[in-house]
Amino acid sequence: MSLKFAKIVLAGALVAGVLVAWSAPVRADDTSNVQSVQDSSKKWALQFSIEDKFQLEAFNGGSLSLKRQSSERRAWRLGVSTRVESTWLDNLSGSQERDDFTVVLALPYDRLFYPRPGGPVDFYYGFGLRPSWSHWRIETRSNGQTSSRSERDDLGVGITFTLGVEWQFTESLSLLGEYGSIIQYIWSRREDRSPTSGIRGQDSDVIKLDWERVRFGLTAYW
Repeated sequence: MSLKFAKIVLAGALVAGVLVAWSAPVRADDTSNVQSVQDSSKKWALQFSIEDKFQLEAFNGGSLSLKRQSSERRAWRLGVSTRVESTWLDNLSGSQERDDFTVVLALPYDRLFYPRPGGPVDFYYGFGLRPSWSHWRIETRSNGQTSSRSERDDLGVGITFTLGVEWQFTESLSLLGEYGSIIQYIWSRREDRSPTSGIRGQDSDVIKLDWERVRFGLTAYW
């Protein structure tokens, strides 16, 4: 199955779930033993993303994603996302070596709203903020001496929009599908150093709109 086809299938499944959750009547006399997210006494939760081969990773782009159901129709979610990568390459050309280093930190925060609470399947939407910071560095050495060094710092703040469906299949566990977008302002500062050209710095900024991939996740309540 191609990646494009898989995305179409996942998006279709999410849209179908939204329509079912929105159109299904909420019955006061439902005798099901499974409570809805809003009716359950378990208000705190951790969320995990279901990735390839059913591996669990943090949801909402976070190393940790914490959710709190604050009322019947509202919830908030806070994520902490960190990523550190370091790569050392030697013998690139003769005696050249290169050191690549990247660190990323983001703090996504979402407010979620449930317009028709009460069923085991609930549609929700949300808005949020996503501040972020990243640092990137590439250093090249020749014969043990630094020949060039480039560094860049990015500061960003984004406004997010989310659509999702959550199915509470036990009192403590639920499955969810979610799709969203982010409009983001990023300010960047880059500095290049070399023995021949000295130090050169450049500032830039950009506003961009990104559509995020469909995500499937697992929520564990307590």
